[in-house]
Amino acid sequence: MLTEPFDQLYLVMEHIHGTSLRAYIRPDVHLPMPWAAAMAAQIATVLSHAHAVPVVHRDLKPDNVLVTADGTVKVLDFGIAAILRPDVPS
Repeated sequence: MLTEPFDQLYLVMEHIHGTSLRAYIRPDVHLPMPWAAAMAAQIATVLSHAHAVPVVHRDLKPDNVLVTADGTVKVLDFGIAAILRPDVPS
């Protein structure tokens, strides 16, 4: 919990390599259910952590989800996210 007021907020993200979730989605091909469930579970975990801050992403879409070579999901582009705390300036 933040106890001091802050004058500025900074968004720091890691530099990662991967493929956007959009590249996996094709209307003519069904994704394997275990794979899709694993991706959804990881996205839900990321959003759960963000909402605990509380931050709302506000632009979640396949283009803003990156899948790394080992299958790890990274949610990108918190640029228009909303911080839902009165003690933190937006």
